[in-house]
Amino acid sequence: MIYEMDTYEETLEMVKEYNPLLIVAGYERGVPLATKLSEDLGLLGNSVENLEAMTDKAKMQERIAEYGLRSLKGKVVNDVKEAIAFYDNEGLEEVVIKPNYGAGSTNVRFCSNRDEMIGEVTNIFDTINRTSEWQ
Repeated sequence: MIYEMDTYEETLEMVKEYNPLLIVAGYERGVPLATKLSEDLGLLGNSVENLEAMTDKAKMQERIAEYGLRSLKGKVVNDVKEAIAFYDNEGLEEVVIKPNYGAGSTNVRFCSNRDEMIGEVTNIFDTINRTSEWQ
C-alpha cells in the first residue's frame, strides 16, 4: 500500500521504485491518482482522458450511450425543485436516486412514488449540505 506524497512527482518517483505491474485505487477518491500513475508508468489501465466518465455518474451514462449500450435515463439536479420538475415532465413513477459522485450504494434510494422521491432527494441534499459545513 502506497500513500500519496505532498506532490504528484514525489508520489510517482516513490511508486516507480516498486516497479509495479498494476495500480489499484484503494477507494473512490484514489481513482484519479491511480489512473494518472498507471498512465505515466505505461501500465495497463484506463486512460486519463476517460477519468471524467469514470468518476461522474452522469458522464458515465453519456459515454455508455455513445457506444450504443443500454444506459440509464436520468438528470443531474441541483435542488429538489429540479428533481420534481424532471419527475413530473418525464411522467415517472418508480425512480432510483443517487448522488452524482460517490462509491457503491451510498445514498442510493429506490422510490416508488413522487412523495418518496421528494423525501429522499430532500434527505440527500440535507446530508450533502451538512457534510460540506464540516469541511
